[in-house]
Amino acid sequence: MCGTGEYTTGWTGSGASTSDKKIGVVALTLFDLRRRGKVDKLGMVGVNGNKFPAIRAYLQENVGQVYKDLDISFHSFPGDNEVDPEACAYRHVLFLEPSLSPSPSFRQSSR
Repeated sequence: MCGTGEYTTGWTGSGASTSDKKIGVVALTLFDLRRRGKVDKLGMVGVNGNKFPAIRAYLQENVGQVYKDLDISFHSFPGDNEVDPEACAYRHVLFLEPSLSPSPSFRQSSR
């Protein structure tokens, strides 16, 4: 997932979004696709890793505790509490190891 904002997670720098996307769109969809076996590991990339602990707590409260058996875990780039002012994390995720790529079943079913 590229970006950590409202459309991806529903979280804004000041807390929950007040829009119709208060639990995000992108992350929720990918968490559900993972539950269905269509994707495996998920990653989220941003510039400010200081946001990730708050995003994880927000997702746990608003998604994890609401949707039964939905794994809301993801790899974060940069790491938690790291800042990437040069946006190198975005370039890094372009070359992720295959284990963080979509699962083979997703690649086959999306053709």
